[in-house]
Amino acid sequence: MSFQQEASPFRRTPLYFHSQDYMEVKEMVGQERWNFLTADLLKVYFLDPSLETMRLIFGNMLWELYNKPQEARDAGYDELDILISIMVIQQLATDSGIILGQEVERIRDQGEPLPFIDTASKYSTWHGLILQAKEWSAKGEVAGLGHGAMDPPHVGHGRLAARIWPYCDHLVIGFDPNWYVKERKGEDRPRFPQLAWRMWEMASLPTVDKVVVLPLRRGQDEEEEFAEIYGDLGVKVLGTSKDNKYYPKYVERMKQMGGLVVTEGPLRWSSSKLVGDLSDEEIASRALLDADSIRKHAESVHQKAVSLGYLKDYIEDA
Repeated sequence: MSFQQEASPFRRTPLYFHSQDYMEVKEMVGQERWNFLTADLLKVYFLDPSLETMRLIFGNMLWELYNKPQEARDAGYDELDILISIMVIQQLATDSGIILGQEVERIRDQGEPLPFIDTASKYSTWHGLILQAKEWSAKGEVAGLGHGAMDPPHVGHGRLAARIWPYCDHLVIGFDPNWYVKERKGEDRPRFPQLAWRMWEMASLPTVDKVVVLPLRRGQDEEEEFAEIYGDLGVKVLGTSKDNKYYPKYVERMKQMGGLVVTEGPLRWSSSKLVGDLSDEEIASRALLDADSIRKHAESVHQKAVSLGYLKDYIEDA
């Protein structure tokens, strides 16, 4: 789906969707009531690291509020409560790339629930992805890339994917092999070694088109390897955060390739911090999924992905 507009850098229609200026409603109801009505939604947004789960929760809540408002009224919510809940879900879900603006419109206007995302079809081997990248380039289509450990995936990664998505025709999320994560982040990482699960979580986002393990090799020059990866994919859009220590190098490399670097918005996220928060008893007690249940969920999806053969062609010790 292309989006053509003179002097616009976008290749696809941006995701964001708001039916009403939420700041006006916030001012009307007051900060205290706004916080009370949105507390549970914000808790899901900030503390639940499962992107797949958040998509289902947010999508279901939005569908229920749009299509069965009487049930909310019977539960004691008035029209303003329902409006605020809808607006907050739209803001959080579309800003994070968990739900597309077009999906919100379908839920609102046509009464349709969220469409099923074929997560499995987004897995790719590196060799297969390179062949696809050549086809994209021949058609004049632009490849975008976001990469890292994503241990675990969280809404910051979803938000970054949402930021990159409009600037490219195909958004690829590349995962560091587990051995590489261990070398860079320490012997206790990756905290969630189920690589297939981490890929599954990112593939569950409508903003992600392909997930792949990066072909990094031990003992090789990192600078040269990433330059080769970007070149092989024909990357023209690279996503990262401005506080990434490699940010200046990314900008310089994209300039050399005739591309651009897209950064996430004002919110800052960190997988390492999230892992630490999950170890904090006070925070873990308030999270919808504690660390143990996350690991159980991760292992379940990992086993499913492996059983379907999604890792069979990946590099050894991925």
